[in-house]
Amino acid sequence: MIRSNSTIIFWILIACLVGYFIDLISPVLLPFVLGLGVAYVLDPFTDRLERLGLSRTVATAVICGIFALAVVVLFLIVVPLVVDQIRGLIEEFPYYLEVARSEVAPYLKQWGVKSHMYSKKALQDFLTEQAGGGTGQDMVLKVARGVLKSGLALVNIAALFVITPVVSFYLLRDWDVMVARIDTLLPRPYAPVIREQLAIVDRTLAAFVRGQINVIIVLVLYYSVALTIAGLPNSLLVALVAGCMVVIPYVGTIVSGSLALGLAYVQVDQPNLLFIVLGIFIIGQMFEGYFLTPRLIGTSVGLNPIWIIFGMMAGGAIMGFVGILIAVPLTAVMGVVIRFAVAEYLKSRYYTGANTPNL
Repeated sequence: MIRSNSTIIFWILIACLVGYFIDLISPVLLPFVLGLGVAYVLDPFTDRLERLGLSRTVATAVICGIFALAVVVLFLIVVPLVVDQIRGLIEEFPYYLEVARSEVAPYLKQWGVKSHMYSKKALQDFLTEQAGGGTGQDMVLKVARGVLKSGLALVNIAALFVITPVVSFYLLRDWDVMVARIDTLLPRPYAPVIREQLAIVDRTLAAFVRGQINVIIVLVLYYSVALTIAGLPNSLLVALVAGCMVVIPYVGTIVSGSLALGLAYVQVDQPNLLFIVLGIFIIGQMFEGYFLTPRLIGTSVGLNPIWIIFGMMAGGAIMGFVGILIAVPLTAVMGVVIRFAVAEYLKSRYYTGANTPNL
């Protein structure tokens, strides 16, 4: 019993030290997390080329080259359109605000809220206040800090685009070697059980991550085509939001649907467009829930939507954007671990009461 307790304490300390170390280096983790994710997604394709007779290095170079070319083409085609639509939204935002204020003001007046609190001048005063106050010195300091932060952000973005491909290539090339190395480090008495649980984790992550990417691609194409045909301005931007936010169950659909309906209401003087957009999102939700997810992800993932939402919020609160990125995979891993722990508990004497003296 003493040895067992000391072993448990040892692994708890190791887990705490690893968690503390990850928290310390979290500001620089983003390119490495993205590189790890890209390598994990591309590993099956590299394995297929390797089985065809290519060396691991050549297969990795081919897959990474194809992936990089696809990303570049996507950026060259999609990014200019998205930037143009975002610019248009920013330019027309005062008009949207005025329309929303004029529509909401009667209801606010009924509730005793002064509508001038939400006027354009009130918004400008609020933005001026947030910009640094009234003194010129404060404004200069605010602008200087903003320029410095922008410069650091540009450096981080440049590092992201440089480091992530390098990390992806080397992780993908050495993936099988790393897996074999990790296997040799497993504690021998528990190695078979750990391998079994890691295999379950791998199937869960593969089903969710790779399947979710396919779901996002299909939904972005569906919403962009359907909303464009319907005549909704900024349809590509809405489609990207709707497709990418499908990762957050229910919340993503509500947010993207509300955005589309709001844009349809303030931009187009066609009442029928609201019902068309609503129908597009209802069909999209049914298509995703009853066809895409069961076919592309499957039902074996076992991730409750509440746990996914909680995991993303907790990850964002603890580690920011990096925490959001790793929240869903980590939630899937924790789900496997918790199910294993519960199964072991149900077989243990603590649950069954075996060898327990009567009280």
